[in-house]
Amino acid sequence: IEAFYFVVGQMTTEDGRLLHSFRAGRARHVAVLDDYADLGRAALALHEATGEPAYLDRCRAWIERVETHYRDREAGGYFLTADDADALIRRAKIAEDAPLPSGNGTMLQVLAQLYHLTGDVSYRDRASSIVAAFSGVVRRGLLGYSTLLNGAETLREAIQIVIVGAPNAAETVALRRAVYGVSLPGRVLSVVAPGAALPAAHPAFGKTMVDGRATAYVCRGTTCSLPLVEPETLVRVLRGA
Repeated sequence: IEAFYFVVGQMTTEDGRLLHSFRAGRARHVAVLDDYADLGRAALALHEATGEPAYLDRCRAWIERVETHYRDREAGGYFLTADDADALIRRAKIAEDAPLPSGNGTMLQVLAQLYHLTGDVSYRDRASSIVAAFSGVVRRGLLGYSTLLNGAETLREAIQIVIVGAPNAAETVALRRAVYGVSLPGRVLSVVAPGAALPAAHPAFGKTMVDGRATAYVCRGTTCSLPLVEPETLVRVLRGA
């Protein structure tokens, strides 16, 4: 969290754009796509872990900067460099993983998660644009595109887990820990306070607590499980998902 807020406080311009490096007390150079994608992913992880909406809001703000300055409006996907960065002979657009995940692959994962968390179809459309932009190169060889493929799977088939309950209540924490105890790549976890509204497009829209207890719902597509209040039961359902 300290590192996250260092970036927010020391490596962000007045208009909310990220800078790429920090040395000797000075932040420099316009951020590249990977910077936004990785920090967006970090913001979503912190939002999941803490329940604080500020992290989700920060991620959404960064994604709008990416949309403005990095999007390839003709062919889809996102360029590595901003439209106002130092002039280059050619702006690269990369989907293949290197030692680190590719910016477009990570962006796809972030956009997919944002769609499932918020129900905002514009995130789904942007994510689908990345899939379409690189579908040809992926067909020619799957190796090197793991991040992109994982993001596409999250977009289409994510398991969505919604816990309705006070974020810091013991029952809510116990259900959250049950989720963390099961390996489900690409799953999306939301902790929703009682009375807070989920997007109408969300499969768990209208779901509530049961008998005043923190309650979990496991959803895939448009179908959700019965309400689950015991961590052990939630684990069994997740292992069978």
